[in-house]
Amino acid sequence: MKKFWGLTLFVFLLISFTAELWIGARPLLVRYQNNFHAPIISAMRPGSFFGEDYAWETDYVNLQESWRTSGSDNWMVMPWIPLGPLTIDLKQSPPAPPDSQHWLGTDSSGRDVLARFIYGFRTAFLMSVAYLALTVTIALILALISALSPGWVDLILQRFMEIWVMIPFLYVAIALVSLVSLDKVLLIVILSFFSWPTLSLYLRAQILQVKEHDYILAAKMLGLSRLRIVWFHILPQVWPFLLSFLPFFLAGSLVTFTSLDFLGFGLPPPEPSWGDLLQQALERPHAYWLAAPVLVGLFVVLTAVTVIGEAIRNKQNPRQTQNYR
Repeated sequence: MKKFWGLTLFVFLLISFTAELWIGARPLLVRYQNNFHAPIISAMRPGSFFGEDYAWETDYVNLQESWRTSGSDNWMVMPWIPLGPLTIDLKQSPPAPPDSQHWLGTDSSGRDVLARFIYGFRTAFLMSVAYLALTVTIALILALISALSPGWVDLILQRFMEIWVMIPFLYVAIALVSLVSLDKVLLIVILSFFSWPTLSLYLRAQILQVKEHDYILAAKMLGLSRLRIVWFHILPQVWPFLLSFLPFFLAGSLVTFTSLDFLGFGLPPPEPSWGDLLQQALERPHAYWLAAPVLVGLFVVLTAVTVIGEAIRNKQNPRQTQNYR
């Protein structure tokens, strides 16, 4: 069962991170006037670049159709589904149910739900990883300072952490993001600033336990520097605990970003996100195709991450015998 969920998550990530190859509004390759271009990896090309009479980004689907009908020797290779997360299709009144062109229908603005679902997951996952890395870095540094410093420094830091951990960080974060113009980096920094204390307390306890081991005392007696002791002797012992904690933190991060987007305090539109799809579904209960992919996606991703996290935890502690069958 663990292999099944691990493979499921891997496939989910693979599809998301290679989305431009099979679902997107930019072609993989264009041959125009005997020159080859790769819009999928190049900068934005205005329509005038390909002989059109407008200066905004080329509408490659219409351009391909015009080349085809005119018998031009120019050609392009489009992704399997030529629809990006920002592509608007108003042929039907939005939100439109699934059909042969839009497999998961369109949202309230006429944008393809499948494209926004895939790209939204990738954005949330990358932000969660960055949020996780920044939070762990802050928590680990302060835990090391607290555990390895003189008593009065540790006491001050402990009181500070205890006060900080009592702050309802989600409400404060919502208040802050409502006052400033948000981008991805700022949102990650704000959330990390209020998320590190709990993890830091756990890490401090682990470091205090490790630093009393005989080999640490022997390293001090041999005159090894504190930095060398931390890097080669303490951190390798703390890492297994941290590794078993990370999958659960990652799952919580995905839920946090989805919740903020759902409440309207996350990424600004028209950035694709799962929370945005859920918010549209709340306003349009009949449009089941807006919420269904997100709910299934959350179930699959969170279950896979949780199972993987439990597997890592059981590996670190062989006395546990939980099995998923």
